[in-house]
Amino acid sequence: MGSFVAIAGKIERGERLSLEDLISLYYEEDLFAIGELADFFQKKINGTQISYNLVYAFGLPEIFFLQAENSSFLNQGALSQRRSFSEHLFSLEKAIKHGVSEVYIGREIFHEKKFDFYLEVFKKLKSYFPNLFVRAFNAVEIDFFAKETTLPWVDILNSFKEAGLDGLADVNTQIFSVYTKKLITRDFKLKDFLLIHEMAHDAGLTSSLSLPYSHTGQEKSYFEFIQSIRDLQDRTGGVSSLTPYPSSFSILRDEVKEIPSASEDLRFIALSRLFLDNIKTIRANWTIYGPDLAQVATSFGAGAIGSVWANESGDQDFFVTRQRVRDLILRARKTPVEEKSLEEKSFENKKELSQRFYDILPTPKDYDFFLEASIHFAKNSDFFDLVKDNNNTALSSSCSSSPLKEMSFGVSVDMNLEGELSEFWPVLLKAKTEYSVVFCRLDLSSYAEDENESDFIAHWEGLLLRLRMLREQMPDLQVVLSGFLFLWKVAQSKKKELKEIFTELVSLHVNMVESSSQEFEGALTNSEIITLHKQAHLSGLSTTAKLELNARVDGTGFLWKVFLSKLNSFIMLQKETLGIKALKLEPSFDSPMSMSEFIYAVALTKYFLVAGNVTSVLMVPLKSLPVLNSEACLLREIQLKNQSFPSFAQRQFISLLFLLGVQDVGAFGYTELSEKFQKIISLGPPSSFCFLKLRDAAFISTEENFFSPRAALSSSTEISP
Repeated sequence: MGSFVAIAGKIERGERLSLEDLISLYYEEDLFAIGELADFFQKKINGTQISYNLVYAFGLPEIFFLQAENSSFLNQGALSQRRSFSEHLFSLEKAIKHGVSEVYIGREIFHEKKFDFYLEVFKKLKSYFPNLFVRAFNAVEIDFFAKETTLPWVDILNSFKEAGLDGLADVNTQIFSVYTKKLITRDFKLKDFLLIHEMAHDAGLTSSLSLPYSHTGQEKSYFEFIQSIRDLQDRTGGVSSLTPYPSSFSILRDEVKEIPSASEDLRFIALSRLFLDNIKTIRANWTIYGPDLAQVATSFGAGAIGSVWANESGDQDFFVTRQRVRDLILRARKTPVEEKSLEEKSFENKKELSQRFYDILPTPKDYDFFLEASIHFAKNSDFFDLVKDNNNTALSSSCSSSPLKEMSFGVSVDMNLEGELSEFWPVLLKAKTEYSVVFCRLDLSSYAEDENESDFIAHWEGLLLRLRMLREQMPDLQVVLSGFLFLWKVAQSKKKELKEIFTELVSLHVNMVESSSQEFEGALTNSEIITLHKQAHLSGLSTTAKLELNARVDGTGFLWKVFLSKLNSFIMLQKETLGIKALKLEPSFDSPMSMSEFIYAVALTKYFLVAGNVTSVLMVPLKSLPVLNSEACLLREIQLKNQSFPSFAQRQFISLLFLLGVQDVGAFGYTELSEKFQKIISLGPPSSFCFLKLRDAAFISTEENFFSPRAALSSSTEISP
């Protein structure tokens, strides 16, 4: 097999990859190196364009309801809402006025109808709407019609073509009957699938194909399939797009398997883009991956994120709307292009394509002030610029204590100042039997909302009393206080120095003070926040510091400057005191942030931490991921609706966070966990956390020394930018 450098050279020179090259890339450690090649290749073909199309899908809501017939997600009355063909025709006419140029018809909705019925459907559609692109059926359904009519495949295809069909839609090669709930493809071979599509292309039809992949020992099937598709396209040129998807994906609740990781999905999308050089568009379909991962995939070789299913108004609010898709693409620093047809793009899109989203990357040495340089760097740098240089350092820093790559989490037993300790002890003792390291967390954020000074003083006295009782009952218990704003207000109310407040907490054996995710620190200035952390460190307390993302990470808006300024201040403080155990990165409450922007911010933060030689752990609380919809995939919304934690998108992105250098996914309250937490959160045995065994990560409970304070340096130490 060729080396990665040799393969990269081939891609840059425009040479075709061999199957051996593809296999070599499959086993390549560095996902981001593959992603950068795929992004380069995608831009070479389509520039910054990411396409989507507006499709009217006959029967889509009905199919959706049928999937839910055993679910409480929708009531049974929905099944009676099926439309006749005439009703669909009336709705389609209205949708076309709003920009719909393609229609999709599946056999499921008119399942009792015969071959001749569909011929009439296509003829009527073309007679009413001659410019409409009609897509229908997959290879399995063509085989069904052939068996029903005893006609050969080629005659079925030619008849459909003459009646007005424009293309086949093998959107999922694992086709299910929604009525029998059984696979109907077990006897349908790959050679049959390929032959039907070749006949379709010869008849003048196009194909929108899908490519299943697996990461659990079935790689050979993927290699065979992708080679067959490239050979088919070489012969016919009839494949208009290809959608990779995990073979574990199923539209039926009973068929739900393990959820693949985002890193695995992105790897296969990138590989498909690099190997299938004769197919213009690789789709990351949002109905399969969810809007969040589909957006990130546009930086890993995907040139489209699927279709917007339209209703009579031209925009179906069915999880993803046209405006939402455009916003997803723009926030990924790409150019949204709505496909009006296979040949033309609107004038609006051509104009939009000419916009530039970023300039040539500058270097910080070109500027007099570090902060201004950081802002310019963040605004203009590419995602892969941030991860390719510091990735190895980031990984090694997370793996220094063990040859096994690890990602930590904490288990907390949470309590407040009002609850009875008699109720707390049984829960704590049970948690300690299940997890090696458990700590008690007192969240003070809610008490910071009081307005009277007397209330703060009363809460403070209650806190001290509770801490004394904890120490008497269990002196070795790790105790974490959550919320700096409360402590700041206590100091103001009692007219005490912060040093006195923290010294008193140390005397009661508090181990750490963390920035609460429930607390908006915007009520404090950056200087006040740094002062709080510094005084805690000088008193012998470790802290976790929060970096809130309050706006889009596109370099605009004053809040972006606030974020970088705060990051720089924490880096300088850590160099001075070594007291920040972890930097916690999370979006602020209700911040308008997409996953692509958040992933970019994670990479940027890790870049600055590594560049600054800062030892703090980078923490991304799993519960704080800015997912657009925690069960974003259309049909998985039904499947996973009862799994409150972790959500589908959160489980997807754990591995990608790890590869970006995140070392901790935060603390989870014990009541949110089951005894099988590690089994639930993992992505399939054995520890298929990232990609292959050599790249696996494993969850470990946060080590005990995480709570141990570091020796603070002299407060007189000065660190310049």
